[in-house]
Amino acid sequence: MGGCSPSSEAWAESLNLFDRNPQWVPIDSPRFLRNKWMHGCLVLSGQIVAMSGQFVFAYDPGQNTGSCPAWVPAPEELDLGWRRWAVVVNNIVYSYDYTDKIVGYDAGMDNWSTVLGVDKNIPKCKSGVTLANLNGILCVIWREQIFGSKRKEMVVDWVGIEVTNLGSEGLHGSILWQETVSLDLPCGSSIAHCVVAEF
Repeated sequence: MGGCSPSSEAWAESLNLFDRNPQWVPIDSPRFLRNKWMHGCLVLSGQIVAMSGQFVFAYDPGQNTGSCPAWVPAPEELDLGWRRWAVVVNNIVYSYDYTDKIVGYDAGMDNWSTVLGVDKNIPKCKSGVTLANLNGILCVIWREQIFGSKRKEMVVDWVGIEVTNLGSEGLHGSILWQETVSLDLPCGSSIAHCVVAEF
């Protein structure tokens, strides 16, 4: 989604890897949605949920009949709490908000709650934060800021958090690991996005 002129029919496309001859196919999308900057995208409950400008929309592939109604506004509560850095783990949307807290959105209860029990292990004012799902474990990755340091390489910290959803009692996290890793990248590099891959 995105990445091209709003007037382009290829603003949103799909690719079915199970086809004998896979090809990218345009998806009908409303014009007003194309004119906004895409900030984030995730999959929740079988729908593609995208943050576009100040709005969050959901696209249901199962409802795609070649017309734009397959795009619908996402629940207002999800829209209010989702920031740029978000990931889905066990059908909960996790986001790192501007108050230096990890929050989770439960679609079934339609509410956000703070992940408890992890604040002491994750420092404040992190730079270049991103989130990832590693086999059901919530991972938080950020670039370490070393002021006055003569380091030439990029230093990254990351933690693995096992989150338990206790329903009305909220989300409780347990730190499984915390590591600091030096990467062979320039010190001023930033983390734009993070995905999980097996090699």
